[in-house]
Order: sequence, then structure tokens, then C-alpha cells
Amino acid sequence: LFRQGLSLVLDFSHLSFDEKMSYIRKLLPLAAKYRRDRGYPHSILIDESHYFLNEEIEGDMLDPELGSYILVTYRPSMLPDKVIRNVGVLVATRITDSKEVDAISGFKDPDSADNWYAILANLETTEAVLLPPTEEACGKPIRFSVVPRLTKHVRHRSKYFENRLRSDQAFVYTKHGFAVGQPVYTLHELA
Repeated sequence: LFRQGLSLVLDFSHLSFDEKMSYIRKLLPLAAKYRRDRGYPHSILIDESHYFLNEEIEGDMLDPELGSYILVTYRPSMLPDKVIRNVGVLVATRITDSKEVDAISGFKDPDSADNWYAILANLETTEAVLLPPTEEACGKPIRFSVVPRLTKHVRHRSKYFENRLRSDQAFVYTKHGFAVGQPVYTLHELA
């Protein structure tokens, strides 16, 4: 996994939640150790980080002293304070849930709280905002336009189509209220 000069994307979408957690609990401390010892990987991006970095996060999963983490989440309220407090750059797209705004509010000037809610709730889909503690924000939200996508957005199409369901979630064909045939565990099988 850790070779200088390579970029690597790990797709956990076909793993169960427990398998994802087990893997990430092994991988993140190892990546931090490599970064501390060798200087790479340069950046570690964790998408849907709220699933992996919760209150039970072990102390060595992230090494905040090293930086280099890019956390992507639509639920900052689920991240522990110790993770939020180590954020160096904060970029947000539209947020309408005040609970989620409150989760990142530790960075804001109390006098501008209402302004944050208004700005975040009224962003267009083509906009984002650079927020404090980001140094370049100079203590105030900076609204900007996002460059249009270069590729077509295909949201989790295969993730949900191929992901195997637990046995208690399987599709079951019935006739007059009685199960017939074998249960179906993926949308692909159902199709």
C-alpha cells in the first residue's frame, strides 16, 4: 500500500460495515507510522469519515501532529471534538441542518454565528465556502464558485447494485404470503 510516488484509492463499498471498521483500524495507524517514518503517504483522504472516526476512535488511528488528513463528511456532528479541533482547512458546501453547522461552530466568531447559518444554508450547488480556522479565510467565511465537474457523476451506482445484504434484509419472493424460491441478497440478483 505504501510506495512513494503512487496514488492509491481503496474502495470499501463491497465490504460489510464491520469489515470496513476492522480494516480502517489497522490501516490508519499504519499509514500514520509510515508518514512519520518516511514522509509518505503525503495525504490520506477518508470519505464518509463520520462512519470511521467516531467517539470510540483509538488514540493512534490519526496522528494530528503530521497533518495530511483530508476528511470528507456530510455529518460533521458525528465527528469527535478531538478530530474537529485539529482541522486546519475547512471547506463546506450547502448545510441546512443547524446541528451540522453547530458542529463546526467552534471555529467561528460568536458575533458572526447567524451569518454562518445564513451563508451555509443559501449556497448554490456550484458554490462552497472557505471557513475559519483556515488561515486564508482571515477569520471570516469566504464564498467561492466550484469548478464544474470534468466527469459525469455516477453516485454509488455499483455500490448499491452489487452490495450484499444481510440475511435478515434479503429480498424474498412470496406467493399468497408464503416464501417461494431462494432469497435474493443483491439488487443485481433481484434484477
